[in-house]
Amino acid sequence: MVLSLAALAAFGGLTSTLAEAKKKRAKAPASTRSASASLVSGGTATATAACVGKTHASGGGFAVSPNFAPPSTGLRSWTTASNPAGNKSWTASGSAFTNPAASGSFTTFARCETNTLGKIALRASSSATTSPGQFQTLTFNCPPGTHVITGGYAGDGPTALNSGNGWHLDILQSRRTAKGQWTISAFNRGSTPPATAPATLTGFVVCERDAKGLRVSEVTASAPLVEGARATAEPSCPKKQHVVSGGFLISPLPAGVGASVPIVTLDEHQPVGNRAWHIGLHPWVFSSLPPGESLQATAYCKKDPAAPKK
Repeated sequence: MVLSLAALAAFGGLTSTLAEAKKKRAKAPASTRSASASLVSGGTATATAACVGKTHASGGGFAVSPNFAPPSTGLRSWTTASNPAGNKSWTASGSAFTNPAASGSFTTFARCETNTLGKIALRASSSATTSPGQFQTLTFNCPPGTHVITGGYAGDGPTALNSGNGWHLDILQSRRTAKGQWTISAFNRGSTPPATAPATLTGFVVCERDAKGLRVSEVTASAPLVEGARATAEPSCPKKQHVVSGGFLISPLPAGVGASVPIVTLDEHQPVGNRAWHIGLHPWVFSSLPPGESLQATAYCKKDPAAPKK
């Protein structure tokens, strides 16, 4: 087989372009992996997304599709767990109520960062029993020489999927509250049958080793909560940074026992592209919102590695 010099030059240019593209892909500081399971009204779903190669799970989340659109379309779902399941994976679980009738999918996401940009020092979890009508907060503090990179939660699922009163735990907060601290807050709304028993809330935290030049910053975005309407917020990391994880807060939190509590259900908690984190929810249509409630979403960011000098 004989190739002309022009053909050889073109071939050489093509291979060079492909090599450069491959090199750029290999240098990506983080990527997103996902895994999905079918979800139908009256059913439950669990999916685990796993990182591959020389990466670790710096965070994760979930999404329900089609999500609930008030007053009566989509999957009216309740996510009961979203937490790390090892250094390289993230798991999430959810249930859909019987009304309205719909079918779709439940997807878990893992945000996978290259090991050269961070080293996981430890993962920890702790559980607490929450009585009906009780507000519960779990706070995790990473040890000296480390900082928090992400966290998550798991709780008892609904006791009945054909009743608006069939679930226990209303997750109101899962976010970084200091450089080395992650906080999860929940309310056990199970004071009406069929959910009238104590519920177990488990919190998770992942701590990363401190290193020279390593800094996790945060960007927030907020949206007001309006009865009968979805609320979404999508903070984005600055240019030349990548998102590693995300968190949320329903604000203001209940002031104490007997305080009015916002009943909301998150069905979107996921990375978007390389820089953004998206949170979406709808207030529970059978409950009134306390005045002034809002959704605060947070994207946790790291600087991209510097490009090598030519």
